[in-house]
Amino acid sequence: LDTAQQNLFNITNMCHSLYQSNQSTKNKTFYEHLRFLNEWDGLRLASAQMIASSGVANNHLAGGDVLRMANNVVRFTKLLEEKGDKDVQLLTLSMDDFISDTARNTMKFLDFIFGEDSND
Repeated sequence: LDTAQQNLFNITNMCHSLYQSNQSTKNKTFYEHLRFLNEWDGLRLASAQMIASSGVANNHLAGGDVLRMANNVVRFTKLLEEKGDKDVQLLTLSMDDFISDTARNTMKFLDFIFGEDSND
């Protein structure tokens, strides 16, 4: 296996060791596992879910967020290079900015989506 495949294999094994790995946790949900596990193991499991993906436990509807974010950055950068910024509208909000001024950044997002209200 190459390094990337080995890392994914290691993450998968770690998840199997933490999630529904014994009789007492066999029917627990992902959320219940996070509440049941100690802080370190809960963080490991949640981080693995954000890096790799989820599975049957939540119908494949969540997970892989970190990979998707990186992929989105690459794709948007390529789109801007190909189309130029005149044809593409892109809003980037950092988490730090959003947390520090949630109201202002929420309005910034809504203005971007719906257009600024010219009646102000």
